[in-house]
Amino acid sequence: VWTTLRQRISTVSIALLAIAVTVLVWLAAQSQPDGKLHVWFLDVGQGHAVLIETPNGAQILVDGGPNPTRLRSAIGDALPFWDRSLDLMIVTQPRSSAISALPALLDHYSIELALHNGHASDSEDYRALVAAWQKHAIGTEEVFAGYSIETNDGVTLEILHPQAIPTPDDDSDRVAMVLRVVYGDTTFLLTPTLDEHAEEAMLNAGWYAGSTVLELPAYGKDDMNSSDFLTTINPQVGVVGVAAGNRSGLPDSNTIERLHTLTGQTLYRTDQHGTIEMVTDGHTLWVYTEH
Repeated sequence: VWTTLRQRISTVSIALLAIAVTVLVWLAAQSQPDGKLHVWFLDVGQGHAVLIETPNGAQILVDGGPNPTRLRSAIGDALPFWDRSLDLMIVTQPRSSAISALPALLDHYSIELALHNGHASDSEDYRALVAAWQKHAIGTEEVFAGYSIETNDGVTLEILHPQAIPTPDDDSDRVAMVLRVVYGDTTFLLTPTLDEHAEEAMLNAGWYAGSTVLELPAYGKDDMNSSDFLTTINPQVGVVGVAAGNRSGLPDSNTIERLHTLTGQTLYRTDQHGTIEMVTDGHTLWVYTEH
């Protein structure tokens, strides 16, 4: 009886193992790069976090938001569960809403290089991030307008702001990094908490900033997102990352109306749509929402 029972258990175990292997192989096949650019505007609450995967599978994280748990969950939903490496981290500014979640993430994901605008801060969050870079031996590089990265699969990352390496006395919102992602005819303008002076400085510098997708600066505040700025960018799609029920009431209704009036476009919002994934082959743009 025991011999028969052990044989049955062994048979069941082998069958379950075969099913598990089949499922893992299927998941691996489904998670392979598909030759398209993927950009996720991650739902991390009132903060800034964007994940990029290039057509051949290079992965880039732009900021991380304020909450370590929400950031790991959002990345885990976007990438395969066994994938624990990112090729590049970009930090746009030393604000808590951009960097608080990053030190904890580095205990779980390996990252080769971090780019930042060189704006140091004496905040606890910034010190923790620098310590994490050092702990994990991550190389860092300061970048500003004119710097660009070209991947081997046709994606270009252009830095449009700040115009020079900031000084410690500079206001973070005035020297925050603005990143333009280009793939074929499709472009994304990624803007963190940026003030109106920075918007004006970037436009006056003469960098071409027109983009298919515009991430609204400063979570859609009314005193940013000027008519000149929106008209110059002339987006086909607007997106903003905000927390549900945020007390500041962002994005501002005037900004939403201005975007719609000037460009005819509606707005995707993480508070209403969850994480927003945008996919492009360089010509067509597909938008997928979490809910």
